[in-house]
Amino acid sequence: MSETSKLILCGDCCADGRNERFLRDGNLQPVFGDLLPRFQEADLVLANLESPLTTHAQPHPKAGWNFKAHPDCAKGLHAAGIHAVGLANNHILDYGTQGLKDTQAACKEAGIVSFGTGEDREQAFTPLLWKTNGQTLGLLAIAEHEFSLVSKTQAGAAGLEPGRIALVFKRYQSQVDHWIILLHGGLEYYPYPTPKLQDTCRLLADLGASIVLCQHSHIAGCIEHYHDSLLVYGQGNFLTDDPGRAGIARYTPRQNLAHYQGMLVTAELSADSSLTTDLLPLRQLGPEGHGVRIMQGAEKEDFLHGVQQRSQTILKDDFVDRHFQEHVQTLRVSAFGALFGHGLWRKRLDRRLHTEALSLRDPERRRSALHQIRCESHREVLISLLDDENKG
Repeated sequence: MSETSKLILCGDCCADGRNERFLRDGNLQPVFGDLLPRFQEADLVLANLESPLTTHAQPHPKAGWNFKAHPDCAKGLHAAGIHAVGLANNHILDYGTQGLKDTQAACKEAGIVSFGTGEDREQAFTPLLWKTNGQTLGLLAIAEHEFSLVSKTQAGAAGLEPGRIALVFKRYQSQVDHWIILLHGGLEYYPYPTPKLQDTCRLLADLGASIVLCQHSHIAGCIEHYHDSLLVYGQGNFLTDDPGRAGIARYTPRQNLAHYQGMLVTAELSADSSLTTDLLPLRQLGPEGHGVRIMQGAEKEDFLHGVQQRSQTILKDDFVDRHFQEHVQTLRVSAFGALFGHGLWRKRLDRRLHTEALSLRDPERRRSALHQIRCESHREVLISLLDDENKG
């Protein structure tokens, strides 16, 4: 047994697009390139699997895009060296509970352990206990409140419920040396934590988490060393291929380099239970190709410098709150539009014809409004905007 265990903690992983056929065929070099040797040497490679693995044809009605990939992709992910995947995210029910069951079955058949979802809350919040080098890691995957969460009537993902997480920590405290949490949440394309997200991550650290990884933002953000814990506010994408997706490619900010950059968290766990971490920048090939590669040269230096600068900035007094208040103003039209309906003329027409209530009969509009209200980050934006309106 080696003196230390090597862990690689990856961000959002989607097996669809141009990468799908390579994963299905087991042709891994075009997808993972120079990451493969590192994966093969690691004692644990962990990712958030965001595309359901299913052949189910009926997408679930929701706000946003529906993703899926073939179940055979699980074999390719396992052959690449991925040991475990969290399934708690906003896409895991894109093809309903059948899509979730197919994903769980595909992972199990391929030899990948999945966690973060279940038939009920008890199952969804059951941690994965990963033993390595005489130590036990407790792995939890949770997501902000969207349509994909588990409920009394629906199988699904574990939600962002600090109280329940505290009970899980207490129940397993005698068995776990370090807790690692995959938290699917935050604002897309925003490289900082919202005030509530930062408070939540710090609370999870106070409860006992050694590492909290915030995913979902699609871009790399910043990190915070809070007491003895590492908080990562945005890993960026690990594996995705928007340019290879029908319909969505034209919405991807192709000229925004940050969309194609991300970072893995590498960690070494010693026999004395000490845990050291580092960042490994990576690059989606994006419009120039498919797959992911380790970042090199000047791009790597610039990337790490940017992470370092943002990480120092969030420690300044009131920066997180002040910058968030400035940022939400750029979301005013989209947030209010999703909640109340787009367009001034539409609102005026609704008032004149007394059809405000009738407009909520549109299922798509109802889903959009519900999405804004129940998701923690979207709700935080709305509260800030409405509070600002109320003051005016």
